[in-house]
Amino acid sequence: MLLLKIILILLYQLLKNKNNTSGYNGVYWDKQNKKWRAHITYQNRKYHIGCFDDPVEAGKAYDKKALELFGEFAYLNFPHEPENGGD
Repeated sequence: MLLLKIILILLYQLLKNKNNTSGYNGVYWDKQNKKWRAHITYQNRKYHIGCFDDPVEAGKAYDKKALELFGEFAYLNFPHEPENGGD
């Protein structure tokens, strides 16, 4: 099970957009609203999580939704945070 999770994480990192300016998965700058926007895709459906002043806030909101949707297989921006089951 652990090996599968490691493989999924590595695959996800390879597929991450090379133009990612926030440095966080599922977080991008919304020019129109001048805020950081968080979103996630699950079962071919895109979920808008919210708009934030800080990319870290948006990344943490993404993590919360990712855990809700993907459980232990979620790829997190902050995997070592206590609320994400980390150290």
